[in-house]
Amino acid sequence: MKYYIHNVPGRLRLRLPIVKNNEKGLQALEVVIGKLDGVKIEKVNPLTGSVVLTYDKVSKKHEDILNALRDADMVDTSMLINDNQYIKNAILNTGNSINKTIANMLIGNALESTPLSFISMLI
Repeated sequence: MKYYIHNVPGRLRLRLPIVKNNEKGLQALEVVIGKLDGVKIEKVNPLTGSVVLTYDKVSKKHEDILNALRDADMVDTSMLINDNQYIKNAILNTGNSINKTIANMLIGNALESTPLSFISMLI
């Protein structure tokens, strides 16, 4: 499972499956974040698992927060994905879907016609 992350110094947005439609997961997150000085939860969307945290960019780094979440088994830091990777994956998935649709259309049209038209499509 990949964990989406977006960081601007002082603000960290994550997608955490543990808080998605899970009140106990949200409470556990509140406990972990409550132990970190200078960090607070700004916004949580329980439908998507999206969490926005703000932190004192002078005394904290986003890595400190991620490490605390990792230590609490809330995130696997080896599976983090940033904006660029997320967009790249979305574009690749969209391209693959379009390619499959076009190929299915061509094959469907060729099979509806004569065997010769199917062979010509392959060439």
